[in-house]
Amino acid sequence: MRGICYLFLSVLSQVCADALKLSGYVGQNVTSPCTYDAQAHGLLSFCWGQGELSILGCSNSIVYATDGVEPFISKSRYQLLGRLSDGDVSLTILNAQPGDGGVYSCSVELPGWFNDYKVHIYLAIEEALQTSIQATINTLFTSTV
Repeated sequence: MRGICYLFLSVLSQVCADALKLSGYVGQNVTSPCTYDAQAHGLLSFCWGQGELSILGCSNSIVYATDGVEPFISKSRYQLLGRLSDGDVSLTILNAQPGDGGVYSCSVELPGWFNDYKVHIYLAIEEALQTSIQATINTLFTSTV
């Protein structure tokens, strides 16, 4: 019976989830979107985590806030640059590095049961175009000399 309840909760917890693929470049800022209607709901609790969301919310939390209280941010390169009062809790990673790639998840605790808004971001960090061009030029130059 416990297994059936767990399965039921797992299915319900994923009902309101969006999945996005996002690319960024090394050295650039990358913003992962996550917004909700603050006019309708007011300031809500939310979190950002690295990895998939669990039934309990963000695992490996990197940013979280409770009911509009000043958010906790685990690293200075993670920033919330949107207007929290408008429901913009998008995560910006400053000076992105190759190790920043991976799965990020946002969860906003909407009032009611099993209807939290969730976003899963699949982030790929690529070498900057200028670096790639310079590497190609260097390779061509050294191979002709």
